[in-house]
Amino acid sequence: MSLESFIGPEGNLLEIDKRHCQRLHVPMPVLTNEELAAIKHMDVKGWKTKTIDITFAQKNGEKGLVKALERICVEAESAIDEGYSLVVLSDRELPEARTFPFRRCSPAVQFIIT
Repeated sequence: MSLESFIGPEGNLLEIDKRHCQRLHVPMPVLTNEELAAIKHMDVKGWKTKTIDITFAQKNGEKGLVKALERICVEAESAIDEGYSLVVLSDRELPEARTFPFRRCSPAVQFIIT
């Protein structure tokens, strides 16, 4: 079983096209810090990465979660509209008083940008 994946636009698999070569090969689903840093700073063949903070103030409860999810989706959609190829959802800005809704925001962002 292979865990590798390819990131980027997928063309018609029945046609040979040079665009098939413009995909990012990721050998494992878990990235090292160095690999993530390389992806975040990549600007090759028009591939740019936007990092979005997915944390929110825990004291705001469910309403804060919903508001944060809306903000995250708007930021992701704006990033794609601005020409970014990749969106990194990050919880690195996670101070003690905040939590993150990664399991909730990842599917929402995917739905918005596809």
